Amino acid sequence: MVQGVLIEDGCLINRNPATGELIEKVCCTKLEEVPTLVQTAQRAQKEWFEEFSLEERIGSLKKGCAALECCLEELSSTITKEMGKPLAESVEEVEDACGMDSYLDLIKKANEDEAAGLKNIIVRDPHGVVVILAPWNFPCGEIIL
Repeated sequence: MVQGVLIEDGCLINRNPATGELIEKVCCTKLEEVPTLVQTAQRAQKEWFEEFSLEERIGSLKKGCAALECCLEELSSTITKEMGKPLAESVEEVEDACGMDSYLDLIKKANEDEAAGLKNIIVRDPHGVVVILAPWNFPCGEIIL
């Protein structure tokens, strides 16, 4: 068991906390698979940065967040079933994730090149892939991470 989640045969056992009903078995990543996954993510990140401008990348993220709206009911229901949240809170969480434009605008601004005096420019290039270990209390809010 890891933080109250049962693991059987290399799978997390996803249960409805209100009923105990089995929702799904989710396979855990094997340790030996991690280097390949990191390399794949590094290649994808490099291509994403080289092939698309900052404006295009932010635009894609905005479209992705907005696209969640068509799945609002299904996503809200899943969050409630898997986490035991009241449905109203789940709906609010999905709605918040659909409207991330102002947050993404801040990310864009923070990553734009910046003049520093008359002859210098601060250029922000990615450093690579990171792993984020975060609580999953707000799964839709984690999408942007």
